[in-house]
Amino acid sequence: MYYNQFASNVYSQNGEDGILAKLLEELGISSGWCCEFGADDGEKNSNTLHLIEQGWSGVYIERNCERWEQLNTLAAKYSGRLKILHAGVDNMGPSRLDSLLARTAIPRDFEVLSMDTEGTEFSIWKATKDYSAKVVIIEINSSIPADCAQQNALLPTAIFALGKGYEPVCHTGNLILVRQDLCGELSTPCDWSDDWCDRIRRATKLFRRKEAR
Repeated sequence: MYYNQFASNVYSQNGEDGILAKLLEELGISSGWCCEFGADDGEKNSNTLHLIEQGWSGVYIERNCERWEQLNTLAAKYSGRLKILHAGVDNMGPSRLDSLLARTAIPRDFEVLSMDTEGTEFSIWKATKDYSAKVVIIEINSSIPADCAQQNALLPTAIFALGKGYEPVCHTGNLILVRQDLCGELSTPCDWSDDWCDRIRRATKLFRRKEAR
């Protein structure tokens, strides 16, 4: 896909730092807020720490006690711009992402959301109603067929994202999406050249025909 050519890592694992930088440049976003969970130690494979280093504000959420302590040490470097929550994220009650973010100063319309919970991202995002990110990075299971019925497979995640108002623009192992109201700013919203993109394209047409009825 088009945006994969900009892949590069500062902290990210699969080129997300470079791809995100290109997307934000095209969207005209030079500062803002990000949220990342599970944030691990905040550095290893982080998709957003490079943004924090550039002056952004952020919320990192981590349930593991040892990693939470590491995150607090990391946050001390950034003059209060990085809020650390010691919590697990779930799809109900006080563990919903909405409930957790309400404890912070992050605006309801923020810039970047990165989700990595080893399989529960889909249900967490589905339960998130009050907060909306302009760019979303969601971990999917790329080791299974794209059209597998499992929720965190590529195609079910992409179809759900379309219904939530997002367009898939890049696949790195994570699926990277841009909110549909902003896609007109992108030079290439999506390159449907390879097989999984073709499946998403066909699914998009199906989804939109159903929506039009």
